[in-house]
Amino acid sequence: MLKNAVILQLHLLRSSKNGSVNVETMLSATAITKLRDGKLMLATTYNGLFIEQNGEWKQILNGFQKRIRDLHSEDNVVYGVGDEGIFIRSMNGGENWTVQRFPNKGNELECV
Repeated sequence: MLKNAVILQLHLLRSSKNGSVNVETMLSATAITKLRDGKLMLATTYNGLFIEQNGEWKQILNGFQKRIRDLHSEDNVVYGVGDEGIFIRSMNGGENWTVQRFPNKGNELECV
């Protein structure tokens, strides 16, 4: 079981219940959020999103070519914002996504 997580440069550091630390090399991580069921969702630079399932990382939203800069989850709804005014939303914990683009294509978007 995952106790906590910290994004540090290109690595995701995870500590387990017994206090040991596992280091997994990932692509450059840009945002992380914790879902209602306790799973972690991680945005990476230009390689989509990953979700933690049973201690393993599964890629979701494959082929997505824009960098996600921030993620936020509320219950089973996940929001993300990224480069060029991209806004993504999942209503079911990351299984399906809606992708929209803001007309101003701003790069300084954050979830609140």
